[in-house]
Amino acid sequence: MPGTLFDTDTSFPRFTGEETDSEKIQKLQDYLYQLAENFRYLMSNLGIENFNATELEELGTTIRKPVLVAVEKTGEKITKIEANIGRDIKGIKTQVTEIDKDVETNKTTIEQTSKMIAFVVEEKEIDGKTQFVLNPKCLTLSVEDDENGAKVVLTSNGTEIDSDVINLKGFVTFSALEGEGQTTINGAVITTGIINASVINGGTIYGNLVAKSGNGYGQGTISGAVIESVYDGNADRTGKFVFLAPVWNETVGKYVIAEVASIHYDDTGSGDPENNRNRLFIRAKNGAAIKLESDAGISVVAKDTVHIEAPNINLTTPDDEGVIDIGSSKHPATVRVNGNTIS
Repeated sequence: MPGTLFDTDTSFPRFTGEETDSEKIQKLQDYLYQLAENFRYLMSNLGIENFNATELEELGTTIRKPVLVAVEKTGEKITKIEANIGRDIKGIKTQVTEIDKDVETNKTTIEQTSKMIAFVVEEKEIDGKTQFVLNPKCLTLSVEDDENGAKVVLTSNGTEIDSDVINLKGFVTFSALEGEGQTTINGAVITTGIINASVINGGTIYGNLVAKSGNGYGQGTISGAVIESVYDGNADRTGKFVFLAPVWNETVGKYVIAEVASIHYDDTGSGDPENNRNRLFIRAKNGAAIKLESDAGISVVAKDTVHIEAPNINLTTPDDEGVIDIGSSKHPATVRVNGNTIS
């Protein structure tokens, strides 16, 4: 049975000179068996109590470089796993590297310190890297290659997304920080309250246009803005302002929203004096009429011809008050009614 190192000293063979050679050999053999057993037990039961303070300090300084855990070789590729656990670093770092024909290709790293945890995946073939870093101040996820990169940073006071292309799929909701207010995006449909913008480009805008009016908001108005409509050679589609209203439709037997008036420009006239090439139309449809009304005066000025065509033309004024003046001393006009000149 194993004893202690003290037993090894006290049981050292001693000879009186009267022993035979066989007896001496037997005593030495018994001592060697006991010594081997003691060392086997001692090496299997080493603890911190077996070292003095100086030796412990020295032993701790020997583990300071990366420790090779395992190496697996398959054909020309070598997978190397290294773990760095030592006194000269502030945490734990594990790295798995693939080496192909003595050239480092792919690598993954996991690093943990008292302040952060980081995961990094690198691929040398495309010069790409994915990095995930977590610390108490922020969470960062980045993916990049030799030409492009994207990053998401989440902190306690905001979220940052930096990418050339951002694709969101699903029903997206934006809520106000304070008070009520919400904007939703569902595919090509945006539902919101008030839109403040310098330029809005698009096709058809439905709903109420809202502008500040006193202490509140007035509906159906555009205030302090320049409205532009670009004509591209199709009068039915562009260069046109359309007014819509409920109109009774005999075919379906109910009111439908239809065009009742429009203002549009085209360049499709014949070019004669009565039908100029470039024209601006103010048009009424579906039973609507055009009425020019002013509490002061109305002037119609043209460089060439003023053409008025209708089954009935009434050039009177209410109660015969006021004056209808055709032409002027500066620009005298020839007035014709049904082809006959009058003055």
